[in-house]
Amino acid sequence: SVKIGQTQTITFTNPGPQSLGTTPTLKATSTSGLAVSFTSSTPTVCTIASTGKLAFLKAGTCTISANQAGNATYVAASTVTQSFTVGTASAITVTSSTSGNASVYGQPVTFTATISSPVSGGKLQWSVNGTNEGSQVTLTTSTTYTFVPNPQLPAGGHVVKATYLGDSTHASVSGQVLQNVSKAGTTTTVQASGTVVSATVTPVPPGAGTPTGTVAFTVNGAAAGSATVGAGGVATMTVADVGQHPVSATYSGDGNFTTSIGRRAPVGPTVVPHVTSQFPKTRAGWHRSAVYVFFTCTPNTAPLVGSCPHPITVSRNGFGQSVTVTVT
Repeated sequence: SVKIGQTQTITFTNPGPQSLGTTPTLKATSTSGLAVSFTSSTPTVCTIASTGKLAFLKAGTCTISANQAGNATYVAASTVTQSFTVGTASAITVTSSTSGNASVYGQPVTFTATISSPVSGGKLQWSVNGTNEGSQVTLTTSTTYTFVPNPQLPAGGHVVKATYLGDSTHASVSGQVLQNVSKAGTTTTVQASGTVVSATVTPVPPGAGTPTGTVAFTVNGAAAGSATVGAGGVATMTVADVGQHPVSATYSGDGNFTTSIGRRAPVGPTVVPHVTSQFPKTRAGWHRSAVYVFFTCTPNTAPLVGSCPHPITVSRNGFGQSVTVTVT
């Protein structure tokens, strides 16, 4: 007799290369909706549990058949067979070049992936926070591969992952590390002359890069306005003549750099007297002719209102004499 019923087909997905120690679940469906059963024709390499999970016994080729015997409505489906390799397990670890996986913005960081059992010609893909970075790396006989993010990682936590894409004897495997990037510290220096004030914001090593944001200025304790930090970390603005007044600059910080404050306290002029005469002093320290006292003045940040004092001639005899001048 011949059984007559509806036909059905099986769709059986090849699991792809697998590794010892894993227990993948087989996936197959029938057009009838009836459950599919599996059998292994390579029981020394792989066996099947009742749940459809594979168990690997040794490296080699695993061959699995998917069957559906049919019922009162459907005839048995044609068997579908899939074969795939089972290789030794491979592991991958990722490490950071900074202690405790911590760095500041702009600090160079190198990540290293170490693969336990790579195959020359295999592929490695780096990613940061789930986004692939750069092209796939073709493996050689080396077990270590490095990655330097470009551009630099911004402040915050970042998952840096290396994925070994697998090959004919190894399944895909990944390793990752969490890199914590802090804001870089800054220093702010102030320059002031006449009606122009400026501030230069500089990263504190090992931080690097160009800060953005604004700088708020005060002159003699009163707010004078703010300016945007531009090229080279410099912010400049025009104010009323600062004269000898103190000037401060407060940098606002941004997403990658911390705030900082710089101050310029007025520095008065340096006045240096010089004493000379026509003849050298005697051994006792006396001058044998009129003594000339002249001065050199360095204005510093408080400019001179008038000229440096004129030279003075001391012609009266006597010891312990002094000359006093005033500089404004």
